[in-house]
Amino acid sequence: MGLVTVDGMIAGGWSRVLRAQSVEITVELTEEPTPGSGPRSRPRLRGTGSSAGSSRPWSVERWARAPSADGWRRGRRSRQTPRMTRIAVEGQATRTHPAERGTVNLHVAFSGTLRNDVVEQVARTHTILVEQVKAHVSTGAAERWDADSVHSYVYDDRVKNSQTGGKQRIRRFRASARLSVTFRDFEVLSTWLADVMDADGVEVDRITWNLTDETRKALLAEARIEAAEETAVRAQSYADALGLGPVAPVAIFEAGLRGGGNGGGGHTPMYAMRAGMMSDGDGAQVELQPRDIDADVTLSADYEAGAPAEG
Repeated sequence: MGLVTVDGMIAGGWSRVLRAQSVEITVELTEEPTPGSGPRSRPRLRGTGSSAGSSRPWSVERWARAPSADGWRRGRRSRQTPRMTRIAVEGQATRTHPAERGTVNLHVAFSGTLRNDVVEQVARTHTILVEQVKAHVSTGAAERWDADSVHSYVYDDRVKNSQTGGKQRIRRFRASARLSVTFRDFEVLSTWLADVMDADGVEVDRITWNLTDETRKALLAEARIEAAEETAVRAQSYADALGLGPVAPVAIFEAGLRGGGNGGGGHTPMYAMRAGMMSDGDGAQVELQPRDIDADVTLSADYEAGAPAEG
């Protein structure tokens, strides 16, 4: 069978289809072809197929019309791409470290029928606590503190009238101010809390345990490496089970960054910091011993693996 050419139009220009035996090549032209026009030498078709019915693949050299007036230029050689299998896996890692900082959150509050009295009580108690906190910061036992100014509001309270037996409305005022302190020295923290919880009008809301920024970053760096290594090990295990060759990484995603609903939700943080926190309510039931903090990392990754190498 000889070379057959078929001319046609494609988007943005002209094309010429060359057919010979079991091979078909489409060439994009820069100008409209004329009957009988073509390259000075026909496209060379090389391969092991010898007839139109051959199912063996051809290796083809493509030709295309060059912008120059007198010729054709050779394009890149097309080859069959080996089929690859994609493997998606997840990796997790955790690093644990004792708490290094304890942050106390408390507030001072008083209420009564006279606004000036309750505001003065809150301001006086709050000032005493702030002075104590500043002293702990100056000695290095505490790292930093933060306080809000005094806020007050009015509300109506209904109480039983002892004479009439009914309910009567009483106008009352409430004032409060918050204070937050971060301690380095947990023994000083424990002693200070024992004094604070005995003071009138002071309520401890919670204690949160945390790490320094330097420790947290170091733990997360180690956890990221371990999580990434786990994805590689898991991907290769799947490839081995399927009789495939070595895996190669294609993409890696921190939690929440993979599209399409895989590899974690959009609101999942890349890492989580977990630690014990003190209970709300009665100070006598507060657990002051800090718990260890976990730094967790979750990753998802895509790998590709092909057939094992021969020999």
